[in-house]
Amino acid sequence: MRNLLSAGFARLKKSKIFGIILFVMILFQCLSIFTNYSDMKHFPEYTCSLDELFFYYTIYLGIAIAVFCSLFLGTEYSDGTIRNKLMVGHTRHSIYFSNLILCSVAGIIICIAGMLPSFCAGIPLFGFFKMSPAAVISMILCSLAIAVTYTSLFTLAAMLIHSKAVIAVVAILSATLLLVAASRIQSSLVQPEIWEGYTFTMDNGDEITIETQPNPFYIRGAKREFYEFLLDFLPSGQTVRIMSETVSLSRTMFYDAVILLFTTGAGILCFQRKDIK
Repeated sequence: MRNLLSAGFARLKKSKIFGIILFVMILFQCLSIFTNYSDMKHFPEYTCSLDELFFYYTIYLGIAIAVFCSLFLGTEYSDGTIRNKLMVGHTRHSIYFSNLILCSVAGIIICIAGMLPSFCAGIPLFGFFKMSPAAVISMILCSLAIAVTYTSLFTLAAMLIHSKAVIAVVAILSATLLLVAASRIQSSLVQPEIWEGYTFTMDNGDEITIETQPNPFYIRGAKREFYEFLLDFLPSGQTVRIMSETVSLSRTMFYDAVILLFTTGAGILCFQRKDIK
């Protein structure tokens, strides 16, 4: 497997798609930082801190890794690389593991690329973190774990689907849907349990009072526990947790390890039986 990794990393260094993704990650994070800084300068009432901006990159981390895995690994089928690896004596599990390790390293680098603008520009413009160093380190570790988890999911898909175009669509769409689903779950969970009463005055001077009442959209019981579990379990949910600063390092690491083990086991099992044309 050492030869596979050596050849893979050499290919990664020359990969244009990898370079483009790194550039886009840095660009998007820079835009977030400088846009918010400009808003603070033009609108004195608007305030923002590094805590709120630093982890913006996690929002598009899944899509970036989906693009990379689908195009980088999809080329192995389209160019006949996998078939050639098998013909020279490499086993299927070594091919799968080498691609998983290679893409995981690439995913971590993509994640780090998203952090760089925050260190280089965010700290000088917004000052240092308000949260504790332990909390910052915990959230950074969570984001790295999320990157590896996304990689395991999209490596599984890319190794089982022949068509580079199909896997690109499937991976990008899946990453987008996961993020949308996590956002919808979060918006449901932050609904207040009680709608507070208030009074407002009409144009004609009449005052109308709205009484305090229970919020019918507030989620309770087992459904709420299930939604909380999904946010902790899904990598997109963990991203939402990071953005809301409610992520748990221990839960994130545990669930990401479960996903990594399951996807890797399933991927190797299915790839062993796959007909390589």
